[in-house]
Amino acid sequence: MWWWLLAAGWAVFFLGRKAVHAKSSWPAQILKYAQSIDTAAQRYNLNPKLLAAIIMVESGGNPSATRYEARLGISSYGLMQILPTTAEQMGWKGKAEELLDPNINIYLGAKYLRYQLDRYENDLERAVLAYNTGSARTDSNGQLIDPQNYRYRVQRMYESF
Repeated sequence: MWWWLLAAGWAVFFLGRKAVHAKSSWPAQILKYAQSIDTAAQRYNLNPKLLAAIIMVESGGNPSATRYEARLGISSYGLMQILPTTAEQMGWKGKAEELLDPNINIYLGAKYLRYQLDRYENDLERAVLAYNTGSARTDSNGQLIDPQNYRYRVQRMYESF
């Protein structure tokens, strides 16, 4: 019975992408990146609030954040925690350390999110999960596998703005 509330929440979340957003409610640590977020969001037809929410969940707004991904044997970098392999997949040819540049990182993160949205036919829940895991996997019952509750953390962050 509760599933319709979740579905309605994600629909509003996605369909609201054209709405005007009030940056005054964004966390202070990402306000300085608002122009880069807006530019990338406009280029890839995304909601800037969604990019801001992913930034906060991925790095807490820290442009110097790195995280070693043990299962992959490499590190992710920057505001949107971009893997060098993901950056290369998006056509980037720079060095891993350059992923710490907020402008490069936001641009590549937005491009990757758009890739996932296209891949999953604008299914935002699957695309957001795939942004974090590389693919939106399901269990034997067809339910999305999200052991870290990533998509819900992004949604809660989005709604807090």
